[in-house]
Amino acid sequence: YRILGGVGYDGGEQAVAFTGFTNPAPVAEAYHGEFGQWPAETDTNHVDYGSGMSEWCANCHSGFTADGSAAHRHPASNDAHLNGFASTYNSYVATGDLTGAAATAFDRLVPFERGITDPFAAGLDHTSTAGPDTNSNVMCLTCHRAHATAFPDSLKWSPYEELLAEDTILPQAYGIHAYYGETPTARYNAFQRSLCNKCHLQD
Repeated sequence: YRILGGVGYDGGEQAVAFTGFTNPAPVAEAYHGEFGQWPAETDTNHVDYGSGMSEWCANCHSGFTADGSAAHRHPASNDAHLNGFASTYNSYVATGDLTGAAATAFDRLVPFERGITDPFAAGLDHTSTAGPDTNSNVMCLTCHRAHATAFPDSLKWSPYEELLAEDTILPQAYGIHAYYGETPTARYNAFQRSLCNKCHLQD
């Protein structure tokens, strides 16, 4: 990620009262495409996160990592391991469908960190469909997009609808863009509920 500032990044000339980043850029891998092109994100061509994403976000958004801050309801950091939730993630395909397997469980709408801290170590693969293990991490981008989203609180899906297909926030013409080029009905099923269920099975 060449666009992500590292430790000491001061925001450039336009920054006001900013002392600089204290956390380094995250460890991650993404296919950059050919020169001048950017391929569509898919489950087999995506960012594969290793570690440090939430910490990097916290350079500006303090109080949102796994420090128990009341400012955030869900821990997200290198210490926010999935533990037993990993098995739920791997088996969850869609509402009512728990036939998933760890080898193909990755969902680009609900990514995670693989717990890899060395950017030169093996283990990150932007084509991987493998789901998490118990040492994988929840991060900010598991549930949120960075700054640009169609839903409240920069979430990747509507928190107000029981069924994602019944979302009333977005006109249907724009819904396909909010879900990376697919509709929830096409990607999951007509009865798909919140994608929080990918880890927290409640549907």
